[in-house]
Amino acid sequence: MSIEQIIHQVQWPELVVGIVVGIVVAVFGHWLKIHGSRRQPIKYQLRTTTIFAGATEDRFGTVTKLVVQQKGERSEYDNLHAIELTVANAGNVDIPSFKFGVTLPEGRLLVRIQSNPPDRHHAVQISAPQTEADVLPQDIDFTLEPFNRGDQYSLIFQVSAEEGHDLGAPLAMSTPHPVKFVRVLDRTDVTKAATIAAEISMPSLTTAIRAMMGTR
Repeated sequence: MSIEQIIHQVQWPELVVGIVVGIVVAVFGHWLKIHGSRRQPIKYQLRTTTIFAGATEDRFGTVTKLVVQQKGERSEYDNLHAIELTVANAGNVDIPSFKFGVTLPEGRLLVRIQSNPPDRHHAVQISAPQTEADVLPQDIDFTLEPFNRGDQYSLIFQVSAEEGHDLGAPLAMSTPHPVKFVRVLDRTDVTKAATIAAEISMPSLTTAIRAMMGTR
């Protein structure tokens, strides 16, 4: 049989379709291998709101402080702030039970924790090591059930900052799951960053303008 006869007997449409399908399957398998095995991103955002700015003293020497009563116990605080932590599953894998922990920076006293799951079909479990009766721990563990793709939970920490400690220090987050935490900046963070960048670059900009004008 000649080459021309063999070419005429080949079912070209079926052959082309088979080659294309093979390429698509290979490419999809390679994509799935790369993206399916990568660490899933967990996005989080922090937002701090001041509830009570600080203890004040009037001209008569009267000091105003914030009094919080919980379970019959009254505690006084010089200041109180709410730190809202929002976590969202930005990956492509549903997680039936997601465990992670939060450690507050040094100098922050935890007053109360509030959890806000998306709806009644989502739940938040909070666990923490035992401490003194009137002192909440710095290390708190959470379990989110479920934590499906696109799910978002909100946790609010009411804290009091000790004198001399930076309120803006970040929370430390950890988890046993093969994921990576990705912080999403809110508008306040972006504004602060832009202000700092402008302050840093302003002397250099001034020097450049003076050099262009031939002045010192």
